[in-house]
Amino acid sequence: MCLVIAMLKKYCTKCGKLMIYNGRNLCDECLSKVNESRKDNDRIYNKKIRNKKSDKFYHSKEWKALSKIVLAKADYKCALCGGLAVEVHHIKSVNTDWNERFNLNNLMPLCTSCHNKQR
Repeated sequence: MCLVIAMLKKYCTKCGKLMIYNGRNLCDECLSKVNESRKDNDRIYNKKIRNKKSDKFYHSKEWKALSKIVLAKADYKCALCGGLAVEVHHIKSVNTDWNERFNLNNLMPLCTSCHNKQR
């Protein structure tokens, strides 16, 4: 007796390539590009703007997990232009209102260009 397992397939929301569904909306290649872009942007931003308290927060496991959830929930689409969202923006800055840092209503997924404009 032969057992056949059907693989669920889906299109990557960034490049449109057909992929085996892995619980994400991006293929492995696009996800890798998103992660590299985030690392580069974080490095530049950290050197210029962040204080020690907010820097520690943005490197916390809690923030990393929450930002991934926000991006995935939005299908990696920028809330302003519809492009590829790779960053999560605090509407009320963490430096302004520390208590709003984990509030989902205070977060929005943005592409790098739109995030740079918001800052």
